[in-house]
Amino acid sequence: MAYLKTKKIKGKKYYYAVESKRINGKPRTVNQIYLGTVEQLISARLQADTTQAPKEIAVFEFGIVATCFNLATKLNIIDLIDQFIPKRNQGLTVGQYLTIAAISRTVEPISKRACWDWYRQTCLPRLMDNCASKTDLCSQRFWDHMDMVPIAAIPEIEKSISRHVIELYNLDLRFLIYDTTNYYTYIDTFNERNQIAQRGKNKQKRYDLRQVNLALTVTRDFHIPLFHKIYEGNTNDSKSFTSLVDELIDRYKLLAKYCEDITIIYDKGNNSKKNQKKVDASSYHFIGSLKLSEFPTLAKLDTASQCFKPLNDERLRNVTAYRTTEFAFGKKRTIVVTFSRTFYEKQNKTLLRQINKCGKELAELKTKLQKWIDARNSGTSLPGTPSTYQSIEKQVNDILKQQYMKDIFKIDITEHDGLVNLEYKFCSRKFTKIQKTRLGKTILFTDQDNWSTVDIILGYRHQYQIEAAFKITKRGHFSSWQPNFHWTDQKLHIHAFYCVLSLLFISLAHRQVWQAGIEIGLPTLEKELKEIKEVMTLQLPPSGKSQKAKFYRTLSKMSDRQQAIYETLELNSLAPD
Repeated sequence: MAYLKTKKIKGKKYYYAVESKRINGKPRTVNQIYLGTVEQLISARLQADTTQAPKEIAVFEFGIVATCFNLATKLNIIDLIDQFIPKRNQGLTVGQYLTIAAISRTVEPISKRACWDWYRQTCLPRLMDNCASKTDLCSQRFWDHMDMVPIAAIPEIEKSISRHVIELYNLDLRFLIYDTTNYYTYIDTFNERNQIAQRGKNKQKRYDLRQVNLALTVTRDFHIPLFHKIYEGNTNDSKSFTSLVDELIDRYKLLAKYCEDITIIYDKGNNSKKNQKKVDASSYHFIGSLKLSEFPTLAKLDTASQCFKPLNDERLRNVTAYRTTEFAFGKKRTIVVTFSRTFYEKQNKTLLRQINKCGKELAELKTKLQKWIDARNSGTSLPGTPSTYQSIEKQVNDILKQQYMKDIFKIDITEHDGLVNLEYKFCSRKFTKIQKTRLGKTILFTDQDNWSTVDIILGYRHQYQIEAAFKITKRGHFSSWQPNFHWTDQKLHIHAFYCVLSLLFISLAHRQVWQAGIEIGLPTLEKELKEIKEVMTLQLPPSGKSQKAKFYRTLSKMSDRQQAIYETLELNSLAPD
């Protein structure tokens, strides 16, 4: 029940709205709201009758923009960059330009030409004290300031940022994951000013375009980037690792101040005697993987034998392992051969699909050749010319190019009187042998000889973190590499820098909310943050009043989860007054 209640204070009446309920049979006040004096009630009523609806409403990006700006401020990103690339006190600094570029990458990957339109629809003008104009954020001004960044300064800036990140967030450096990926570009084939973008084996299947390779090192928790380097698109992983090991060793000098025992994790694509010799000589420990084809004795081990033992860890309940020591790259190493039932089923399914595909293509090719033979036998003719032995051999090689196919299919190509015939046979024994000895297996090697088998396997499995980081940069929604409208090596280096800086922002935010118990994926976090908007209204005065129109800024209504994220990321300090 609700009712009005008066209180007399110093001879003056004050009114309250009171709500009461019966609790255990007795009336109790559960809510009380102060309303004011009679005069205040009348004034509020009159104003309510005359207040007009907002004249204008504008909505700005707040949640994800404020998150990135807050992290950039805590890490002192702008000043760190400006220390290495100073300029006279005129307009935006280089640090401000690159920070704006990194934040825009996190929110909505755009071209430099569209930067001003994006910027003015965010809370950045307010947070940056309206320091940027439309002229400042035109594409030419961006390029001018990117030109001021020497390539040699980027690693030094990155080291300074990494130092601040490690100290401020107490990162776990015991495991570092290294891997590479590539990104296609639209750089013209005849653009000779660019040496980095080259044609290579593109992971997004764009073999028609020049590509840029990116090497990245991240932490095992939430893929926080600590090192990056772009290099020529036609360089394979093993060769690139050779040139980058020295830089990774140099980076160890910084990391060792915060962690004495660092294990670097990399896959078999980086293996070579030269590379492993450099890693052995460094202060890093390592966990890597080996190619099954290079260790046939281990590859032939029957996974059903007793040497493969189950592992006493819930995270590895479908995995068995065989541990031994073998010579690898000139030294005796601890070797762990793992068999994963889940991995086996996935590989077996893929293999069966490939077998069906090859069988179908071989049958079609055989039918095509048989038509020529039948036509000759019946005395009829076919349009065109029959295939040659060499062309059929090439077609068969293309059909069987996938792993194991040339072992599983036995091929017999013959030629008689200018006509080629094809016979093929599916070798079930070879298929069964591959299933028993190859599928589901991974060979790991390490110098962490005192680690348990479980620790070695779980350590290597942290590679999924860097794969997740690469996936983010290729999704095209946030922290994306594309679009990339730069045509020179120097600008590609700068582009890579602020793309990795964008990944740093969103990864740190994700880590922060998880540590607060908000266990959501990164796409969900990005969606929740983007829904937190800053709203500005233009409020006209009540009719007949002489007051000026006023602007009011506030935040959109948040869900319980958005409110929890908002508080965890400490965005209240950046909210409008």
